[in-house]
Amino acid sequence: MGKIIFQIAFALCLITGQSHAQESNLKTKPASKEDMVGTWQVVAFMPGSFGEENADSDLLAPSQVFGFYEDEHVRSLVSDEKKDLSYTLDDLESRFGSRPQKIHYHFIEPGLLAITIDEKRELGTLWQTHIVTDTHQMGGLETRKGDLIMGMTPTKDSPNDAFRYIRIMQKVQ
Repeated sequence: MGKIIFQIAFALCLITGQSHAQESNLKTKPASKEDMVGTWQVVAFMPGSFGEENADSDLLAPSQVFGFYEDEHVRSLVSDEKKDLSYTLDDLESRFGSRPQKIHYHFIEPGLLAITIDEKRELGTLWQTHIVTDTHQMGGLETRKGDLIMGMTPTKDSPNDAFRYIRIMQKVQ
């Protein structure tokens, strides 16, 4: 597991244009549960790997909002139409009514987030998560202080250990 975490951290440094020698100058910090709790809207996708090969995936829908709750369950809404999904956690929860909370998140360590799905009783996806600490350009996209960068970690099938999917999100609540 340590080797995988190192590879993820190294890949994120490459993505943000930083090196380990410049760690003190990083413009992001690993996210923690305290950072994640709330609702987040996707505002941009990092150009590259996933989108070029899977343009019709719901991961790339133009409107997405994710709610990360204190009890570690996750709710999300996705729309193929461009619209504002600025829901509060309570608003998002009310949209789901009595439907069970089947998706959960857990930090393995700061910056490394596991998403689990109850029915499968196994890891769904693993994400590298960082909070932007200073507004800057990243891969040609502007990130603002407070934004969340989530990169789906590479899998054994990913070429050159490339992140499969990276989204930039802004906090709604």
